[in-house]
Amino acid sequence: MDSGLPHDLILGILGNLPVSSLVRFKCVSKQWFSWITAPDFTNQHLSNQQKNAARFLLVSTTRFNKSGIRFMEDILVDSIVVNKKSITVGRSWMIIDNIPEDCYDMLHCDGVLCFNGYFNIKLINPGTEESRTLPQGFVFSPHHCSSSQPDPHNPGAYIHTGQWHSPRQQLGFGRDFVTKQYKIIKVFNPELNEYFHPELCEIFTLDTNPWASWKIIGVVPYKIDISATPVHVNGAIYWFTDVIYHPFPSTIIVMFDIHKEKFEATPHPSCCSNPTRPRSLMQLGSLRGCLCLAEQESDTQLNIWIMEDMINSSPDKVKSTVTWEKIFGINLLLIDRRIGLRFSIAERKDGILLICGCGDKMYLYDPKSKNLTVASHGRDQFVPTTFTESLVPLYGHRLEPGT
Repeated sequence: MDSGLPHDLILGILGNLPVSSLVRFKCVSKQWFSWITAPDFTNQHLSNQQKNAARFLLVSTTRFNKSGIRFMEDILVDSIVVNKKSITVGRSWMIIDNIPEDCYDMLHCDGVLCFNGYFNIKLINPGTEESRTLPQGFVFSPHHCSSSQPDPHNPGAYIHTGQWHSPRQQLGFGRDFVTKQYKIIKVFNPELNEYFHPELCEIFTLDTNPWASWKIIGVVPYKIDISATPVHVNGAIYWFTDVIYHPFPSTIIVMFDIHKEKFEATPHPSCCSNPTRPRSLMQLGSLRGCLCLAEQESDTQLNIWIMEDMINSSPDKVKSTVTWEKIFGINLLLIDRRIGLRFSIAERKDGILLICGCGDKMYLYDPKSKNLTVASHGRDQFVPTTFTESLVPLYGHRLEPGT
């Protein structure tokens, strides 16, 4: 198909279109399919999308079975668009059904949602409507089921019935900035006994190989708090250490370099060293392309800290110095005494800070006027996450019709 337009001009136009349009345009011709599925185009399109206004997704997290156990048989995804003075919530933007029945937590990276269940791990790209179920790893979390059988709707997944115990693992999900590959990292609860090898770490690299498996990369030198939500920032995944089991109280935040596949300690803000402030009232996040930490200092105060990596050059060597700065102190008085232990943060181009809570509220904070306004997005029992649509391939399967 020859449009008569220069190749670079066509790619420039395509690179700014929404994912839904590009998915359709892949059918125009073999040449367009090749353009749109090329890794360089996928990366450039993602970069363009990340420059757009902040967007949030609300993903349902709760379904209760007869025993009162939280299981999910479908996933409800709503979108939130924040304008200057209003908040628009999409009505059931996507319903993903026919997933393995399980209790899922959720992570997000570059337009891909990662659902970490008791027995299953599922990746979904809502933009391209592609999914992939990851295989079982080599290190198993302790659980017992009286019956297990393959899930006919999800290759590689299993349906479990009977008695079971809570999982003891946490995932990290991020992108290798060198190879551009996406990796899932699995760590385990440090309280497990030696039979379950909680000191080991597994990693799965997302590629075209349909038979790809997990790889054990060795012993984790830190005891990681698997109850806290990890965050991916600039090719690294950050966790809190476990307050009870980690032997060195001075090490509070650890990072996993996705390319080097190594753990190391990271400096923390001064608030983490205050014994009167429980770790349960802190959450790691990403803001301005940097690691940030939200601290609920009191019932009426929320502080946002940001980590900066300062490069000091000298004739002899280049040295990197990590510093933390408190950039926001938000007064919650008369608004809400508790935003929630899990929330997402984004910053608009005009400097307005957006905070999407885990309840049914969205907060808009103006640093100049110190005003905090609140609006309800009308959804409850949802996990919020900032979101950017992407063409990132999962090398899996299209979601079934009707999802």
